[in-house]
Amino acid sequence: MRDLQARDLDAADDAFLHLPIAHSAEFAPDAVISDPRAAREIHVVLSGVVRLSLLARDGRERVLAYLSRGSIFGEQQALADEPAEPSAATAFADSHCVVGYIEPTALMAAVQARPELLRVLLRVTRQKKLLLLEELERAAFQSARSQIAAVLSALTHERPVDEPPGAIRMSQDRLARLSGRTRVTVAAQLHALADAGAIRLERSRIVVLDPRLLASIADED
Repeated sequence: MRDLQARDLDAADDAFLHLPIAHSAEFAPDAVISDPRAAREIHVVLSGVVRLSLLARDGRERVLAYLSRGSIFGEQQALADEPAEPSAATAFADSHCVVGYIEPTALMAAVQARPELLRVLLRVTRQKKLLLLEELERAAFQSARSQIAAVLSALTHERPVDEPPGAIRMSQDRLARLSGRTRVTVAAQLHALADAGAIRLERSRIVVLDPRLLASIADED
């Protein structure tokens, strides 16, 4: 099974950045960008990183994918016939980001003018459905250790420029929220990963020592 780092959705060679942007908005890290009740507009990431997550009723979060510049989301709800089906995922700003909004009519006009966009759109939609199915499989069959390792593997690609290679500055509380596990479980699994030599625990920081080992653990059943 792929780790989360491999789940970055294809930005389709910036195809969606050339569509008419009706308006845009800036978001601070962890701000909610859209939820299942969001307006029927298509969102495109103009800068920064957005994460798509499943939310449990108790507020716990499970990350589905990270979206980089040029990725779109919310297109299924925006293009659906009435009544629009609610989305299973919530979009959060994972870093400071700017999101543009595209009217459904503008996307349909672009598809008519450039039919190859339809193939790109279908590919992105299929990717998201596969990610949702993979996350359901993880929740049902994978161990807590594998899930924590998968989240850490994904987070290594977001290292700030002032951090050393492999460093992840994150509290155990936030890691628990991202993985959908309790803080007690996260603490225990982090120590297990440290004992295995995959990571080193520091104050408010986790350092990945062996990315290949961490990815291997993330792929365990």
